[in-house]
Amino acid sequence: MVKKKILFNISNILSILRLLAGPICFYLIWINRNNIALFVFILAVLSDKADGVIARLKKQITSFGETLDPIADNSLIICTASALILKNFADLYFLKYAFFIFLIFILAIIINSIKLKKFNIPKIELGRINVFLLYVLIIYIFLGLPVSRLFINLVLIYSFVISLQYMFYSIKVKKK
Repeated sequence: MVKKKILFNISNILSILRLLAGPICFYLIWINRNNIALFVFILAVLSDKADGVIARLKKQITSFGETLDPIADNSLIICTASALILKNFADLYFLKYAFFIFLIFILAIIINSIKLKKFNIPKIELGRINVFLLYVLIIYIFLGLPVSRLFINLVLIYSFVISLQYMFYSIKVKKK
């Protein structure tokens, strides 16, 4: 698909808003505005699907948008999960492993970007499932629904495997 040069289209604006939603959710949770934070989080999650659909329908896929989208996803997840843990909604167990997995993902981006001599995030289709599972887990934690240690472990193991896949992809990628 041809990537257009337009930076500020509807899809990219939705991704930028999602990028901002992570710190906003953190702040709202921190000041005990949990219902508003949950609302912002759910709107941001819905915008994740909407931005891709709009970009494809309007043929406005951009390199900027493809790079910004996973950064916005990870910002939303890490900021919201951190606040929930700091405010004792969930235990440190989840955050400790989520940050380790996030660091592998960041290292993969750095390796990939150095090899290609431009900022680049590898495209892994199973990464979408990973983000979805993390969104579901965070919503469960937000709502105070019971989350089994088994489900948390399965999500974290899946996230770890996907992060390793990003790493292996980055190591073997060759400059075009």
